[in-house]
Amino acid sequence: MGCVDVILRNTQEVASTFGFLAWSLWHNRNSLVFAGKSTEPLVISSLVLSSSHLYRSANSRSNMTPVVRPAISWLPPPCGKFKLNFDAAIFNDLKCCGVGVVIRDYIGIFLAAMAEKIQFVVEADLAEMLTARSAVEFGVELNLSGFLLEGDVQPIINKLKSSEIDFSSLGPIANDTKALINQFQVTNVDLVGREK
Repeated sequence: MGCVDVILRNTQEVASTFGFLAWSLWHNRNSLVFAGKSTEPLVISSLVLSSSHLYRSANSRSNMTPVVRPAISWLPPPCGKFKLNFDAAIFNDLKCCGVGVVIRDYIGIFLAAMAEKIQFVVEADLAEMLTARSAVEFGVELNLSGFLLEGDVQPIINKLKSSEIDFSSLGPIANDTKALINQFQVTNVDLVGREK
């Protein structure tokens, strides 16, 4: 019977303690080899026990409160129409955002999707507004008329639904997107809840 078998047959306490011990020994070895510094064994054992305890208490089922969310399901557009759902993702470490658009018809059949990376955009509202514009441009490019646009960020949806000129920092993109929406008869702009 190997060491892994013993860990798998024992409690989470033994497994987490072993995991922290293995990592601490590996880390101490690397510190000694590459930096010439070593940590005392008593300090390592104290760190292992406290880290293991903290991990177990943070992951204990008794500490978790179940979150009940209403079921969210995709609703199709009216017969003969198309729905464009858009969303953005921020990648701070890469200093960029990802843009995503999915198009489905009134039956719910997937028709098209697009994704792109936009460099140097790491602010969430800007990323979402650029994604909304990309979604409308994508719909226009595919010659869709009378489509519905859905996103999951309330302030962006509010800006796109507003009939007033937007003078905020997002204003130029919002106003440009609203002009496209009006020009190509986008029938509705709606907020959709996030699935968790």
